[in-house]
Amino acid sequence: VRPMSSDFAFEVVHDDGLHVITLHGDLDLANARRVRDVLVDVAGSTVVVDLADLGFLDSSGIAALLGARSRILASGNQFQVRGARGIVRRVLEVTGLAHLLTE
Repeated sequence: VRPMSSDFAFEVVHDDGLHVITLHGDLDLANARRVRDVLVDVAGSTVVVDLADLGFLDSSGIAALLGARSRILASGNQFQVRGARGIVRRVLEVTGLAHLLTE
């Protein structure tokens, strides 16, 4: 787990072309750009972002996920988001982005 601030960290696991990035804490303006860069940097055959341990997601976090998704898909790779619950899931539903979720 790589801490970025006192309330956010991420973990990257690579297994046979599949990259799973698990986000912990709050994804907001303070760390959104770094998360986007990490997602794009680890693009493999499939990038899976696990939000199960994410407690907060703001518009900067949404923009980071969408920006990474766009670049990953444009490069011919796959992008999935899973595990969103609570307020994070609600934010994705209210913004019309729940279609990004795979379970």
